[in-house]
Amino acid sequence: MEVIVKSFIGIFCLLLLTVTGIGITSASVASRNADSFLASCVERMEDSHYAKSVVEACQADAEAQNYDLQVEWSTPAGKERAAYGNVALTYVYGMSFFDLENTRVIHAELW
Repeated sequence: MEVIVKSFIGIFCLLLLTVTGIGITSASVASRNADSFLASCVERMEDSHYAKSVVEACQADAEAQNYDLQVEWSTPAGKERAAYGNVALTYVYGMSFFDLENTRVIHAELW
């Protein structure tokens, strides 16, 4: 009888460890994907010299991936085009199995 109890406890601990490991890995992948997405959007915006169509396309891509992309521009006096700005990407981070999810924000500066 003692062997059966120890076996069930061992199996339960292994399952808990496996589920926790998978949750941590998936949270890490979600964070890395969001960071990579933001980096590609910043590169696209800078390469297009902050064209509004590219910014809107990046925001549409963000919505398709369940991200929220906010762009703030700063335009120097006497100029028509934006010279620099700030980009904020909001995404969901956590382990859904344990219902431990919250939102995180990544910021990047445009020059």
